[in-house]
Amino acid sequence: MRISHKKTLQQAPLLQRLLINMPGRISHSDWVCYVAESLSKLLNARQGAACSCKDYGLPDFNELTHMPAQLIKMLERSMLQTINTYEPRLSQVRVMGRLDEEFPDRIRFSIYGVLTLGEEKHHVSYQSVMTPGGRMIVKM
Repeated sequence: MRISHKKTLQQAPLLQRLLINMPGRISHSDWVCYVAESLSKLLNARQGAACSCKDYGLPDFNELTHMPAQLIKMLERSMLQTINTYEPRLSQVRVMGRLDEEFPDRIRFSIYGVLTLGEEKHHVSYQSVMTPGGRMIVKM
């Protein structure tokens, strides 16, 4: 697998950087976990917080007073753009958000994409919840 975005490779843990071109050395489920960890870091970072990369992460949406449907659409677009920019292992990314029925102060997101490992492509999905404080919890 070839990393096309230098920033993501530099931020990856050393083991992942060493094995990035040898996907057979790490199981498919491990790669799915690595991407989940990467998404968690990415979606919890706020733009402007990293001195070396001002656009890394999501904008701070805590102070917005938009209607929930508008806010969800804004978050979906921002998450899609951020993932497409900083997670090159995923392609054909789709992000779908909705209010949590059980906890109306939370927003749930489904993230779908294709994980490329060498010549292999795997459809993957992740679930994310935005808590009232703006923290994103990412699960497989």
